[in-house]
Amino acid sequence: AFANFIKTRSVFVTVPKSCAEGMYVPAARISDLLSSGVFIISLRSYPDDERMFRGLVNFTEFDKMGAVYQRIANMSGQERQRMAATIRSEYAKRFAPSVIFERANIYALLDSLRRGLPPPPDPQLQLRRQRQHQQQQQQQAGSKKKRRICVWSGQPANQTEKKGYDYLLSPFLTTLLQGLIGSHWLNKWTLDVRALTTEAVAHELDRASLQQREVFVWVGIEGEKAVQWMKLRQRGVHTIFYRNEGCDEAASPRGFHELWYPEWRLISTCSRSPNATVRRVPTGFLPGWCMDGPPSAKGVKFVGWWPRRKPSCEEPVGNVLGANAEIVHTASREDFKKIGRTGSIFVTWPEICLSGRFVHASQLSTLLSCKLLVVSVRPYVKDEAEYRDFVTLASPEKLLAESQKLARMSVKQRKELAFNRSSEFAYKFNPARILQKAGLFSLLRRLQ
Repeated sequence: AFANFIKTRSVFVTVPKSCAEGMYVPAARISDLLSSGVFIISLRSYPDDERMFRGLVNFTEFDKMGAVYQRIANMSGQERQRMAATIRSEYAKRFAPSVIFERANIYALLDSLRRGLPPPPDPQLQLRRQRQHQQQQQQQAGSKKKRRICVWSGQPANQTEKKGYDYLLSPFLTTLLQGLIGSHWLNKWTLDVRALTTEAVAHELDRASLQQREVFVWVGIEGEKAVQWMKLRQRGVHTIFYRNEGCDEAASPRGFHELWYPEWRLISTCSRSPNATVRRVPTGFLPGWCMDGPPSAKGVKFVGWWPRRKPSCEEPVGNVLGANAEIVHTASREDFKKIGRTGSIFVTWPEICLSGRFVHASQLSTLLSCKLLVVSVRPYVKDEAEYRDFVTLASPEKLLAESQKLARMSVKQRKELAFNRSSEFAYKFNPARILQKAGLFSLLRRLQ
């Protein structure tokens, strides 16, 4: 009966006795099944036996057997045949009689008997001792106190200013935290995140009592001058200042080991900070950041970050773009509720409004994460190389003409273009990839 089964069936399931207690497939039966290319679904077994048949047998709990069976049954016949052939080949390689004899030290035993030597050591005993040693090492490593990665930032005491500053800083903090969370390093390090007023910085640093080979990152310009950089450096703490805007023009050494800028333009134009390694660390894709609003009744929304105190910007831009354009100001994260759905168009307005500057890298992260189509003046040449696949670039006098081209596309075409750009940006500017490139993970490996 069993011989007929393996000729006509492709999946073997160990059915529990009286639906109460499970049964593991005997090893001798496994040999027949795997040699015939049959898929085996079995209840969990003794750990060493499971390890021996890993990749050949589907070990699972009783209440999950149906799901495992369904997964195999949903495969096409061709996929099952290909996988069965792979399992059969791997089983033949791993459990060839000569391999089994070699693993059991049979050949070494015969050779020692032939030469009159004592029998070789028991391989299972050696294996058990090796595993015990590995477990001891893992326990010792787990008992060590994790070092800290501190990601701290400042905040204005005034609540109105605090809200605006949080909005500006959010892309930088999100990039850092998402990059660390998306890596395996938080298994080995403890993450300490704080936002402090300038007056509280010195007190909190004393309380934290950072030690040698720990990492301290200060994000943003608010409260940075209150950080005791040199004191931290003398303790052996690795210090990083992640500057969100402007140049660090200090003439004397500040004490931090690294200075991070979000754009190549700043690295090129700002003077070098003494005793610090300067790196470009852009802001990355911001999952879940965008607040999606209603579509425009006029057909297309144009979004700008010009000052509200310059209403003169809106009229000439509106005259050029036409009556079907709805123009929206975005000065805070809350304003993103107004920008509309995928495919709205963001324009860095020309000289009359914002001096035709390229959108900041942190702002670009926000816009592309929200699937906006961005039209901008050309940036610094090295920044252009980074962003040209995601942004429509033009000279100031051609910005509105490029905007009109996008506006003439159908809603479906704009959404598709915006989605493709955002997806490509999410891949290239994945936060974990950014931190890897910045050397942060290599640093953590060295400091372990």
